[in-house]
Amino acid sequence: MNISPNGWDETFKLLKGLFPDADITQDQYDIWQDDLAPMSQEDVRIAIKQHWREKNWKTPKLANVKGIVYQIKENRKQEFVSGGEDQEAQEYEDQQIRLSQEMSLDRLLQCDPVSLKESTEQARSRYGMLTSRNTGDDPRDWSVIFRAAVVYCMDANFDETRTPHNQSMPAQ
Repeated sequence: MNISPNGWDETFKLLKGLFPDADITQDQYDIWQDDLAPMSQEDVRIAIKQHWREKNWKTPKLANVKGIVYQIKENRKQEFVSGGEDQEAQEYEDQQIRLSQEMSLDRLLQCDPVSLKESTEQARSRYGMLTSRNTGDDPRDWSVIFRAAVVYCMDANFDETRTPHNQSMPAQ
């Protein structure tokens, strides 16, 4: 995906500013952009700031930032519900869920076979209860929950396998 929505450049500038020593490769940058650019950039920037305050790591963790964004969205949904706007909040959440599911499937279909196999095996090992109906190798045949588990394992593996000292953050 090559998305350049309004606000992504500002978000990435914030990321570079808070994590100046992070060595993010172009491939890593592309994954960050693919995962975060379709989301509300205001929410992503809040999440990046919160992630920095809580962890203050040299390199930001994509899975953690995404988790914070989802928590922000959940909090917002609760505010909508308590404000009497149940239908609007539900429609918004449904749209966000569909978008997230589509992005997860797209990532899995575009992933290199070795990484997909490793992450799938890891998800099957960690989350055995999800594997009974997700036995094939085609992500289109998997449940939405199992796809999410595989993507989570991909993100966790990605965070663990960075090579921070030999590459630099792409210029924006």
